[in-house]
Parts: sequence; C-alpha cells; structure tokens
Amino acid sequence: MLPLINVGCRQLKAIDLWIENNSTILNLIFFALGIFFVVYFFCFWVFHPAWVHTEFPERSLLYLLKSGEDLFSNCIQYVFNQNLGESGFYRPRALSFFIQYLDTNLAFRLYQEANLIGIKLPSYAFSIGATVAAYVWFWKSLDPNNQWGIGLLGGASLLYYDIYINTSFMVLRGGKFLATASCLVCLSLFLRMISQTTTRDTFIKSTAIAIVLFILATIDEQVTAIVFLLSATAFFISKKEKKFNLAAGTFGIANILFFSYYFIWGKILFEHFTPGGLQTKSHPHQLYHAFRLSFDNLFHAIEILFANYVVVGFSGLIFVLVFVFSIIKYFSSKKCTIQDSSILITLILFPILITLAMIASHPPIYRIKSLWFIFYLHAPVALLFCVVPYAISIARFKTQLIQMFFALALIIICASGVYKLQPRYDFACSDNNTLKVNSYCGDVSIFQGD
Repeated sequence: MLPLINVGCRQLKAIDLWIENNSTILNLIFFALGIFFVVYFFCFWVFHPAWVHTEFPERSLLYLLKSGEDLFSNCIQYVFNQNLGESGFYRPRALSFFIQYLDTNLAFRLYQEANLIGIKLPSYAFSIGATVAAYVWFWKSLDPNNQWGIGLLGGASLLYYDIYINTSFMVLRGGKFLATASCLVCLSLFLRMISQTTTRDTFIKSTAIAIVLFILATIDEQVTAIVFLLSATAFFISKKEKKFNLAAGTFGIANILFFSYYFIWGKILFEHFTPGGLQTKSHPHQLYHAFRLSFDNLFHAIEILFANYVVVGFSGLIFVLVFVFSIIKYFSSKKCTIQDSSILITLILFPILITLAMIASHPPIYRIKSLWFIFYLHAPVALLFCVVPYAISIARFKTQLIQMFFALALIIICASGVYKLQPRYDFACSDNNTLKVNSYCGDVSIFQGD
C-alpha cells in the first residue's frame, strides 16, 4: 500500500510541476475559453427574441415618455413617481426605477430603429458584461496573483447557471438582473478594505465609496442586505482584532445613508414627485417582512439553493470536493484568523439568509417551483458559488492542482450551459410558461400601440 501512495505522490508532484511550468499557456487557454463562452452567450441573447413577462406591460410601459417630453429633462419626475413603479406605495428603489425608465424608453427607440430582434432591454446587455467583470474583480480581490483566465471562466460560468439563462430570455426589470453584479462589487470592495485601517486620511475615500454602496443598495433589497451583513461582519472583525478597519467605517456610513434615506429624506423626495402623494397604507412588501422567520422557511431556503446547486451537475461534485479539501487544509494549518473565518461564515450564511428573507416576504417564491430558477434569486445563487474560490484562497495551497480542478468545474458548467441554452429557450417561449404575456416569443405588439 505504501509504495502505491509514494507512486501517487510522485505523479501528483510531476503534474503540479508541469502545471507550474505551463501556467502562462494554461492561463491563455482559460482566458480564450472565457472570452468564447461570454461572446457565445451574448450573441445567443442578442439574436433570440425574448418573451415578455406579464408585469412589463402593466408597470414598465408607464415609464414611456409622452409626446414633447425629453429623456433627460423629464427623468426625475418619472424615476421618483411611485405611482408608476409601485402603485403609489413607498418602496424607494431609486436606482432600479432609473434603470427601468431608461430601459423602457431606449428599448422603444431601438424597436423603432430595428425591430427584427424584438424587444431588448439595454440594461440586460450591460448586466451580462457587468456580471462577468464583477466576478473577475472579486477573483483578483481574493489574491492579486490569481490568474485572469480562471477569473474570466468564473464570470462566464455565472451566465450559464440555469437561473441566469432563464432570466436572460425575458423582458422585465433590469434592476433585478444587475443585482448579482452589484453584490459582487460590494463583496470585492469589502475584501479590498477589510485589512486596511481607518485613518483621517482615508475619510474622503471611505465616504466616496460609501456613497457608491448606498446607490447600489437602492437597486434591490438583496443588495441592501449584503451591504448590511458585510457591515456587521466588518464591525465584528474590528472588535475582535481591536482595530477599526476601513470596511467597517465605509459600510457603516453606507448603512447610515441608506436608513436615513429610507426612513426620512427618501420619503420626502418620493412624496414630492408622486402626484397625489404616497399611499397612506404600507407597501405589501416591507423590510420587516423579511424577519418573519420560521424553521420551515429555513429548510425551504436550503432546498431552493440546493436545487440550484444540483443543476450544475458533475461540476457541483468537484466544487464540494475542492471546498472540503480547502476547509480541511485551512483549519488544519496554523494560519487560521478571525478575519478569514468570519468572512467564510458570512459567505456561507448570506445565500441562506437572503433566500430565507425572500421566502418570508414573498411566500410564492417557494410555492411556485418555476420561480426557483428565475430572476428572484440571482444574487444568493451567485454568492453561494463564491464560497468555493474564497475557501481556496484562505487555504493557501502551495500546489496549483486545486485551482486546476476548480477551472475544470467552471469549463464543464460553461460547456453544458452552451448545450442547455436552446432547450431552455424553447421551453421559456412555449405555452407552458405561465409568466409570459399571452403572445409568442419576440412579440412587440405592446410597443406597436404607442
């Protein structure tokens, strides 16, 4: 038995040496594959007419400019009018409304110029690129020495998860589609600041970044949640390490800005621009609804996330093995830190907590199984897969074999996703799609009456 183990170890060392000697070539191959998979997805999205979600003609068409109005000069009165996006109820997702306003009007103009590809929301095109770029930034935030090729493959793989594929075919709200990239940007900023100490010289930088985080938090409550959770993690690390890190100060300011906006000046702003004023009744979806927790909902959240994990197939098994091996390596070493362990726990908890909160505030997400694999849960699903590269980074392997296994899993996801695209598209455009407007894929009749 011992000779076999020795032979196996020698073979692994030989493979690792080969990888190290050819790391530049492998990085170029991974980079080229990443570019191919991103371009393929984008071209598929461009040239396949989308289906229109039932909510789009009910809400988004209200943002269409009237005769004599201008896209820029009339922007504020549309974006801050809660009668358009929320039926007069107060839900101040300002950035989401701004994207919805631009999307609707730009898509209408695109339709007038070239209607051969049906209705295309410009923010969806931006989201595809932003999702990939945000993941690459996250990958480099883990370790500046990380190869670009694996980072690009990781970003491309996010496009080919079922939940992203299904949403890309539909016309609804660009804000939901951008939530994944926004959460990854928040996470990357956090990772880059958590080891820096707050000083007087960093105040301006910290405040500027906090404003960016605050604006991103107004795109969707899931982004608000990750800003809050990362803030809590940063403060916990500060307390344990007995030094106030830059992330705690920055995310803390972002939270102050958001909650003062949500409870005070945001209300005044939206009240002013909403004809007839805001509804006196509370919005059907309130922040506190997310805290209506139960053990049933906890198990439901885990069930939904597990279902999204299972659909990646064999890659999921590779992820599990890589994660387990990384965690064993991390905890068996003498380099465990409060910072690394706290961030790891946060990354594991966030997908569960945000899915739990979504189910608590909107129970149909669990009851209607088709909603498990569509726009509601992009961010938690994406962050769930970020746990694996983070575990690799804190394990600090001397060998590159683990990263190669990770890259293999990403390639399998992308390759199988290419195969999935057409059948998923055919199903999304079929009569079985209950979320679709009663029309065919590519139907632009909702614009032809304007």
